[in-house]
Order: sequence, then C-alpha cells, then structure tokens
Amino acid sequence: MTTIYGQTQKQQDETLCKTQNRFNLKFFGRGTINTSGSLTFRLKRENGSQAFYIPEQTMILLNFRAVLCNATDAYADAAANTADTLEHIVGAYVAYRDLSGNVTIGIDPATPQTEGVATIVPTANTTVQGFEVLVTAEDAALSSVQVYVDIECFCINEVSALVNFPAGATAALSVAG
Repeated sequence: MTTIYGQTQKQQDETLCKTQNRFNLKFFGRGTINTSGSLTFRLKRENGSQAFYIPEQTMILLNFRAVLCNATDAYADAAANTADTLEHIVGAYVAYRDLSGNVTIGIDPATPQTEGVATIVPTANTTVQGFEVLVTAEDAALSSVQVYVDIECFCINEVSALVNFPAGATAALSVAG
C-alpha cells in the first residue's frame, strides 16, 4: 500500500523531504536518441511525473545509479547476459533549492557524466523548482534505448548545514509561460 502525502505532486514531494531523511526515487524511459548528442529525452518517475520538487532551503545528496540498454536486444536476451547492457553509470550529486527558488545541481568532480554511449544526469528544472533526469546520445549508431535510474536520496533541511554546499551549475528560477 502506498501512502500519499498531499493532493499535488509538489505537496507530496515536499512532505517526503520534510518527513523522511532517506528515500529512493526511480526514473525510467524508452526512446530514440540516435542523433549524436542533439536529441535529449526526459525520464519519468514511477508515478508518471517528470521532476522531483525540492522544498526551499533543502539540500539532497543524490547517489545516482543508471543502466542504459539497447531496447531492441533487452527483451530478447533470455539468459540475462550483460552483453546487451550498454551503460552502467554511477555518480554522486547534490541538489539544493535556495529561498529565492533557484535550484543548483552540484556535481562531484570525480563523477563520470558519460561512458561514451550516452549522458544520463540529474538536471535543474526551473519551472517546477526541482530536478529531472535527462538522457542524451553520444554515439551516432545508438537507435532505441531503455533507461532505468535509481537514486538514493539523503535529505538535509537544516539551514546550518547548507553553507557547505558545493559550487555547481545553477539554474535561475523562471516562470512557466
């Protein structure tokens, strides 16, 4: 049985951050990314939403694990051989939302963003004041893929801990048109 906190996705995500200090998010998707870096698609969460909303003055450590498979071969491999898996990407990120609504994603410098076939990264989404997961092709031969991402989240709501937040790419708040 799933417990739902709040009526909207924003309320549910905010309540989750404020009541749980550790939780997992799952994102997944299937699509075509065969244009060598010029086509990006967004993964969806288990509940169908595109992004995770971050409450004001909240920092979340994201332990990120992603698997990208060739969608054509993935179901044909009855023996579950790893030869059909194209990518295993693991990384550590920090997501933070300040009082102004700006969202920052800090990236561990040692974290590989790509393994040569595709880039799979959490990215600031300024419209919903949270983050989403984007997939971009790096290999022109890649045609149809399926991606599964599991993110272990550690949520920190204490203002005193936030002064140590690392510098990273910041996305300024924008208003949806």
